[in-house]
Amino acid sequence: MNINTNVTTENTYDGFWALLRSTLWGEERFPFPMNQDTHFDWDEICKELAWHAIHVLPTDLLCRVDSAHQPRYLMLASRSVSHWYAIMEGQKALCEQLQAAEIPFVILKGAASACYYPQPTYRQMGDIDFLVPPEHFERARLLMLEQNYKPLDEDDFRHIEFQKNGVLFELHRAFAIFNDRERAKLLDDLLFAAFKRLETATLEGYSFPMFPPLENGLVLLGHINQHLEEGLGLRQILDWALYVDKALNDDAWEHTFAPIVRRLGLERLTITVTRMCQLYLGLRPDITWCASADEKVCDSLMNYIMEQGNFGRKVDTGSHKTVKVLSRLQNIPGFFKRIQHYGMRRWPALKKYPRLKPLLTPFAWFWQLCRYLHLGLKREQPLKGLMQDVKKTRSKDALMEELGVKRIKKGTATRDGVMY
Repeated sequence: MNINTNVTTENTYDGFWALLRSTLWGEERFPFPMNQDTHFDWDEICKELAWHAIHVLPTDLLCRVDSAHQPRYLMLASRSVSHWYAIMEGQKALCEQLQAAEIPFVILKGAASACYYPQPTYRQMGDIDFLVPPEHFERARLLMLEQNYKPLDEDDFRHIEFQKNGVLFELHRAFAIFNDRERAKLLDDLLFAAFKRLETATLEGYSFPMFPPLENGLVLLGHINQHLEEGLGLRQILDWALYVDKALNDDAWEHTFAPIVRRLGLERLTITVTRMCQLYLGLRPDITWCASADEKVCDSLMNYIMEQGNFGRKVDTGSHKTVKVLSRLQNIPGFFKRIQHYGMRRWPALKKYPRLKPLLTPFAWFWQLCRYLHLGLKREQPLKGLMQDVKKTRSKDALMEELGVKRIKKGTATRDGVMY
């Protein structure tokens, strides 16, 4: 394995992966290599864990092997677990409201991923995503408004964002994002058909509906496919590794999962990500259906993921930001649509002068474009940096093509004439 991460030394890099393997699978299988001659830079390791929103997962092990900083680890864990329960309380209230209104729904990702973790409360939670059949979408939207959920975003084809009591909710009427309209329809049709077979999961006393293993796995894989090109961190990869360990052995792959991912065009991505989980995260070796993966591509993919951080949080500034923008420029209509979206969210004038919002809104894309140019010119040797960024962009695009997830250059699929 050959990886270039932000972890500063090879010794610390070894400690980072060893810590994750011991945490995920237990020290009986992966004893943590701690002796008098071993010295890890715990600050650097913890920074890397935080970039990927997985800093709470190894709390128990960190408290033992770096006992001098135990109060800090326990404080961070306490905050995260408190947030976990706040999310679950919000989800519980939502479930009760939807069930009382007899609106069918299913929880996506989040709690449905935490089910696979050895300590679910240590899996950091973000927003609450849930899917309803399209014919129930409007009723669900009106219900949330009646229950004082505050809408945050304009309606697009896939979802509407709401907020209540500091918790974010995403109401989905579709899940899939593909270049190919038929593939998007195939995945969404499979998910909606599974509403007849939903399972009830319970975590820490909180019950909620989730998809059966096959469809839940397709959601996790679809989420990786959706976000990989613009930035994905280790948290989503850990979700996948733990899912595969519990639900996708060789028999399940051959008879249920593989036929579908081949139709979706995601076989290369699935095999590569899974083999990468074996190489770096210690996923059990008796899962052999991913053995055909090119390990050099696995290394390149892990390099890329480590550079990104959770949902690309590492790449919001500097060179990485430029690479992101250059990738989007390959699809001009999609690029302007996206910077208009970001401009509307970030342009201070829209909040400062609400009365002028109707006049200013059409120019939000221009403000965002100027912001990108300003950030680029602030760099030392901007021209040299730009050339290096072009090279990085080509390397990234080649990796995405290799994995079969390249969307930006080809354009984004539409459904019923709506971009999504």
